[in-house]
Amino acid sequence: MIALGLLALGSCQGLAGDSTLLDRQKHNVLVVVVDSLRADRLGTYGHDRPGVSPRIDGLADQGMTFERAQTAATWTLPSIASLFTGLHPLSHGTYNASEQLADPHVTLAETLGLFGYSTAGFVSGIFLNQQFGLNQGFQTWSDIPVDFSSKGPRPPRKTSDVLVPEVLDWLKAHKREQFLLFVHLMDVHPPLDLPADGDTRAFDPDYSGLWDQESLDLRIKKRTFGRVVHRRGGNAATMTAADVAHINARYDAGVQYSDRYVGQLLDALDKHGLDDETIVVLTSDHGLDLLEHNTLFSYPSQAPYEEISRVPLIIRHPDGPEGLRIPDPVSLVDVLPTMLDLLGLPANDGAEGRSVMPAMLGQSLAPVDLFCFGSPEREPEPDRMTMSIERGGKKLLTHSIAPFDFFTTELYDVGSDPGERQDLSLTDHDTLGALQQALHKFVRRRGGDGLYNPPRGKSGEHR
Repeated sequence: MIALGLLALGSCQGLAGDSTLLDRQKHNVLVVVVDSLRADRLGTYGHDRPGVSPRIDGLADQGMTFERAQTAATWTLPSIASLFTGLHPLSHGTYNASEQLADPHVTLAETLGLFGYSTAGFVSGIFLNQQFGLNQGFQTWSDIPVDFSSKGPRPPRKTSDVLVPEVLDWLKAHKREQFLLFVHLMDVHPPLDLPADGDTRAFDPDYSGLWDQESLDLRIKKRTFGRVVHRRGGNAATMTAADVAHINARYDAGVQYSDRYVGQLLDALDKHGLDDETIVVLTSDHGLDLLEHNTLFSYPSQAPYEEISRVPLIIRHPDGPEGLRIPDPVSLVDVLPTMLDLLGLPANDGAEGRSVMPAMLGQSLAPVDLFCFGSPEREPEPDRMTMSIERGGKKLLTHSIAPFDFFTTELYDVGSDPGERQDLSLTDHDTLGALQQALHKFVRRRGGDGLYNPPRGKSGEHR
């Protein structure tokens, strides 16, 4: 049963100005998630390698760019569940691969479906399979069948050259309907290999070294110490500066490849005359660690450092401003309330995020704490937890392995130290204590015993 709040003109009621955003027309919504896309690898966020993201950068020029957007979780399943529900992972309970989004949690697709929208989702990875419940409210859901109980190899992801044509066919068939369309692209995700129509070596064609002609397989090389990595057969290898540069170049090649297919989606809107009828949201579920903190591809259980927690968030609205840069910190849990506000639809009372529409109208957002949750995607580390809280540019990160067995904290000023190199936890005791207390309360309010023991109850229970 879906419980919706009263239809309100939302947080923007009474705002000054005559922005047509306040007209709240019944627009279509296209949400594109580029899996593992770091904000800092897009030109619009300051990346200085030419030719990596021209279409996404162009989208930012036409819309609104949130300069400090943060994911709610460090890996795909809980992050997308938060994007769809406006709930933090400890509230929706879907943060390990053994769990499923429970029916009582209301998704964006369910809400829009009630108001006559056609809803469709096309996903590239196995952890968005419908068995996890993220297809709630979607009339069409195209995923990859997978049997997690099997000891055999798992099916590969869908690359964009396979997925996007499916999306374009659906869009052509439903172009005269009001729709919510969710598209999940996975070419930026390890192992950083691309289909035949891509160029893995586009930005490092002359490389010859450790990773030459070798797949950067997540399961083989995810554990690193400094620049020592483990290869097939358990052999260790030491990476050179050229090897690190090659990994980064391959990552950028994946961004470039996904950018091309984002362009195809935008071109299809234009072709069908839907540009002026469709709100476009582009974001990511999480970033990716590329040895900034001595880890490579270990993001599920890694602490949510900036390279993992900071994601792009770009919204193009047919009636919205162009080229607007919004500095206020926001979270992916804010996307659902914002979309409903932009569409003039009833708010979901249970959502923990807030509409950031006032920022689109030039107003500053009230300061809020930003939370990010990390846990392993599956066994054998079910009790490993990482969390962060950011307040006023100060960011606390916690690491724990099982209750009280091991627990550490780090504190950074991400405004002056975006690389998180100078740990302030031994010097800024006041901020450390305040953020620890706030994070402790955040966990307790969702059914846990505080920082050392987040809730691990039945999946899907509202905490």
